[in-house]
Amino acid sequence: MPAMNRSKVLTQIHAIVDARLFRGRPWPPDRETIDALRRTFLQMGLEEQVPGDTETCRTTALGREHQLDLIELFTGLWEDWEIASMLEELGLIDQSECEFIYDQLEAGTDPEDVMLPVVQKAYFEYYNPSKYLN
Repeated sequence: MPAMNRSKVLTQIHAIVDARLFRGRPWPPDRETIDALRRTFLQMGLEEQVPGDTETCRTTALGREHQLDLIELFTGLWEDWEIASMLEELGLIDQSECEFIYDQLEAGTDPEDVMLPVVQKAYFEYYNPSKYLN
C-alpha cells in the first residue's frame, strides 16, 4: 500500500477510535455497529477474508502494523473479559485491577461504566502514538 494510503488509514483509525472512546457513543457497540466496524476494517485492508471461508477474517500485515487487536479493544469489539485480560497482559492494569473488573462485571455493572475509563486510560498510555490527545 503506498505511503499516502497508509497515512489515510492511520487517520481513519484515529477517527474511529476517537468516535468510539470519546464522543459519547455506546461502548461496547451494538451488533449493527460491530458489523459496520468489521466492514470498515476489511475495506481499509486491516483484515481480509480467509480464502474458502466467508465467515472468517484474519489480520493483514497492515492490520498488524497498526495493531488491529488494540484498535478492536479500544472500539469495544472484544469481550469485556478479554479486554481486562489483555490490559493486564500489556501491563496497563495489574492483577488486582483485573480481578476488580471481573468482580464488577460478574455483579452486573454496566461494562461501559467499568471498562470505558480503563480503556480510555490505556489508549493514552499505550497506543496514542501522536500524543496529541494527552
